[in-house]
Amino acid sequence: MPTEAEVLQGIGLCVEDQPNGKNRKLASVEPGSVDAFYMVAAYCFDLTRKIHYIYKAARPLFDQRTTAIAPEVRTLAQEIIRDRDRIRSAGRNWKAMAEILEEIILAQYDEIGADHDRLLERTATSESSR
Repeated sequence: MPTEAEVLQGIGLCVEDQPNGKNRKLASVEPGSVDAFYMVAAYCFDLTRKIHYIYKAARPLFDQRTTAIAPEVRTLAQEIIRDRDRIRSAGRNWKAMAEILEEIILAQYDEIGADHDRLLERTATSESSR
C-alpha cells in the first residue's frame, strides 16, 4: 500500500498535461462552431479523466484506514451524495443539469472561496522551512 506522500505524488502526476499542450486554444476555433463545441467537450472529458486518476491515486488510503472516518469526511460524503442525487434528478435534460451544477458550484464557492483565498495568500507569503 502506498504512503500518504506517495498518494500525493500520484495526484500531482494527474494534472500536468492538457489537450494539445501549448497550442493556442481560443485562436484555433471559431466561437459557436462545431470545433468549438468539441474543444469544450474534450476539456470536460479531460477534466473528468483527471478526476478519475485522482480517485485511483487516493483510493488505497481508504483500505489503509485503521481509525474511524473523520466527521468532516463523513459530512463531505453526505454532501456528495446529496449533490449527485440532485444532478441525477435532471435525467437527460442538459439545461436542467447545467443549472443544478451552477447552483452547486456557486454554493461551494460561497462555502470555501474566501477560506481558499486566505490559504492561498498565506501559503504564497509564508517562509519555507527548508
